[in-house]
Amino acid sequence: ADVHSISLQASWIIENQSLSASDLLGNAANGHNQLRSLNLKTSYYYDQTYGGTLGYFQTRGTSDPLLYGGTSPTYNSPNSSGWIGELDYMPFNHGGPEFWPWLNMKVGLQYIYYDKFNGGSTNFDGAGRNARDNNTLFLFDWIAF
Repeated sequence: ADVHSISLQASWIIENQSLSASDLLGNAANGHNQLRSLNLKTSYYYDQTYGGTLGYFQTRGTSDPLLYGGTSPTYNSPNSSGWIGELDYMPFNHGGPEFWPWLNMKVGLQYIYYDKFNGGSTNFDGAGRNARDNNTLFLFDWIAF
């Protein structure tokens, strides 16, 4: 119920992959891979109505030229990182319209910025693609019942 609200969240996930079938079919160079994902974010909301979030993400793991399609040992891995910024507006957090007083809706704008993708920042696939070519602007609206 405070006017100012701040949250901090973090996750660290270690995933062990068994790719025996993909290895036999020639779709992966390794029978087993590992992924490690780090996600950090902080959010601020004013009056439970206006908010913003800034987050950092990083994925690291086993190099695999068949699975990730890189052209060199540096660029054949899942190693990716970047930032996520989001602005939110929740117009009905203090009560919805008369016809639907429990309406819970959020409108947001999110931007994802990659500084590394599949092991590289520039020409990560050998075809001239850069990490920033994966940047994404996302406008969304959700309604919870």
